[in-house]
Amino acid sequence: MTGYVGALNQIALNGPMTVAEIAASLRVTHVSVSQARYSLEAAGLVHSLNDEEGARRRPIT
Repeated sequence: MTGYVGALNQIALNGPMTVAEIAASLRVTHVSVSQARYSLEAAGLVHSLNDEEGARRRPIT
């Protein structure tokens, strides 16, 4: 659950961020944040946005 709080905190402080940006700011792996994102999305706490720069870049808000 701690990883979830860290990801939520980064989004609250910085606005929409990608998985890579959150991972870098928390100094954790991309996989850890990606797993947290799926759980947070399933709980309805965050959602991914479509990005004009590419399908693989999806900011989380």
